[in-house]
Amino acid sequence: ATEQSVPRVTTINNQYSATFDGVNDYIGGIGNCPTGNFTISAWIKKEGAGGYYAIYSAASVEIWFGASSSEALRIHIGGNSSYKDTADGVINEGQWHHCAVTWDGSNAVIYVDGVSKSLSGAESGTLHTPVAGAGVIGAYPSTPSNYWDGNIDEVSIWDKELSRDEIRYHLCDYNYDDSNGV
Repeated sequence: ATEQSVPRVTTINNQYSATFDGVNDYIGGIGNCPTGNFTISAWIKKEGAGGYYAIYSAASVEIWFGASSSEALRIHIGGNSSYKDTADGVINEGQWHHCAVTWDGSNAVIYVDGVSKSLSGAESGTLHTPVAGAGVIGAYPSTPSNYWDGNIDEVSIWDKELSRDEIRYHLCDYNYDDSNGV
């Protein structure tokens, strides 16, 4: 059976999202990254073309969750040489998407707008359990680089793997009103 998406968000009030210029903006000082099972989610709107853009990352690529120039999402866990990608085109430039990644200690799952995406794109190595490192939103912290170009809103980090239903609940709970029947 094909997994159904939740109703599509076409606009979000941008009044309270963080805007990043793709040059040197990021949010630091948010504490250490998870070191076991985790879930990271955020609402994103990517504006830039080309390159890699970090949604969330922690020192030495212990965790790096972001977008590529081909509109794929990528997750690095436990080092720079170990990553998994979704297929190209899972997010669209200039449109809001709810993105999440879960890690159960062995497997990563990436969700876009409440639907799990196959990690059939590029990949390298084996994902490993991350070690503690300071996290940032909107950039890769070591250099810094991979600056996000666009908006990021409602970043959430859990020290557990959320289920698909929990991710969908989080997606709908904050961004739809009950009059939409969701």
